[in-house]
Amino acid sequence: MKRYLREDGLLVQWVQLYEIDESLVASIVKALGEHFADYAMHEVSGSEVIIIACPTGRLGGISSKIFEMPDLAQQLKRLNLESIEDLTRRRVATRGTLEAGFNTFPINPNSDYFPVVDVNAAKARFMGKRATMIGELGTRDAFLVDLLEGRAAPKLRRDDVAPPGLESSLRQSQAAIAYRVKYYLINGPLPSGAANLPNWQYRSAYLLARMRNCAGIDSDAAWLESFHEAGRLLSAHVAPEDSEPVWSFFEQSCRNEVAGPLGSSMKLYRSVSQRDQRSISQYAREMLSNQEKANLPREASIFALKAGMAADLAQSAPQQALQLWESHGAALGLGANPDMGMRILVGNALQRAQRERINPAK
Repeated sequence: MKRYLREDGLLVQWVQLYEIDESLVASIVKALGEHFADYAMHEVSGSEVIIIACPTGRLGGISSKIFEMPDLAQQLKRLNLESIEDLTRRRVATRGTLEAGFNTFPINPNSDYFPVVDVNAAKARFMGKRATMIGELGTRDAFLVDLLEGRAAPKLRRDDVAPPGLESSLRQSQAAIAYRVKYYLINGPLPSGAANLPNWQYRSAYLLARMRNCAGIDSDAAWLESFHEAGRLLSAHVAPEDSEPVWSFFEQSCRNEVAGPLGSSMKLYRSVSQRDQRSISQYAREMLSNQEKANLPREASIFALKAGMAADLAQSAPQQALQLWESHGAALGLGANPDMGMRILVGNALQRAQRERINPAK
C-alpha cells in the first residue's frame, strides 16, 4: 500500500471495535507501524475508529480550515462537528502514545504472509468480542492521553447543559454528561427540556445535598463513591475554568473534611482538570498513601495510579512511573490483565526507561 502513496499522501484505515478484540487491533496497528512513519487514531463512533497514517515525516495537527469550505462544513454539521474542539475531542491518541501499549500484546503484525486478523476474525465474531478497552481511551482514560500528549481538556461547544444529539462519539457523550453533572452541582436540577442524566440523577442530588451538610461524609460509603466518580468524570472531561466552581464549592462547604485525607483526592481531581503535571504527581502519591484512611474505592485508587504515572511520564520521569506501578499495580489487581490505559502507561515507562539506560543524559 505504501508504494502507491506520494510522500505527502495519507492512508486512512477504518477499524471496527465490534466482533474483534484488542489483540487483533494491536496486530493491525503493528503492521501499520512497520511501514508508516507516523499515525494517529480517531474515533468515528462508539464502535469504530479510523487510523490516519503518513509514509514519511510526522502527521500535522488538526486544522480548522475545513470549516471554511461551506459544502464540507454543512456536511460536518450533520455529524455535530462544528469547531476545532469537536474534531480534537475525536482524536484518540497518536503513535507516540499508542505504540508502546499495543506492543504489550504478544501478537504478530498482520500481513499477507501471516494473516493474523483473517485467521482469528471468525472466532472473534462468533465469540461476540468487542475491543472496549480502546474505546475507554476516549472516556475514562482520556485524561492520561491528554497528559502524555500535552493536551488540555477541550471545552464543550455548548456549555453547561448539552442538548440531545450532541453525543455522537464516546468522549463527546462523556463530556456532555460531565457538564450536566457540573451544572447540577452548582445550580441544582437541570432546566426542563434539557437532556437528562442517565444513572447520575440520584448521585448528583445526593452529592449536592451532602455537600450542604458535610458532617460525616468521610465515612459515608455511598457519598464517597459518588464523589470519586464525579471527580473522575469532571477532571477528565470538563475544562479547568468550568470545573473550578465545583472544587471551590466543595472547599467552602466541606472545609474540615478537605483538611483531612479526603483533601488529597479533591486536590488531585482539580490538578488533573488543570493538567498540572507536577501537582498531579504529588497528590496522586498522597492519595495512594492515604487509601485506607480516606476509604478510597478501588476505582479511585486506580485513577490515582494512572494519573501519577501519566504525570511522571509527561515530566520525562519513567523510573518514577515504574516505581509507582511496582508499588501499587499488583496490590490493585492490575498485573494479570491490565486495561489499555495501563498498558500504554507501563509500556511507555519501560520503553523510555530503557532508552535512558542506553543513552543516559549527560
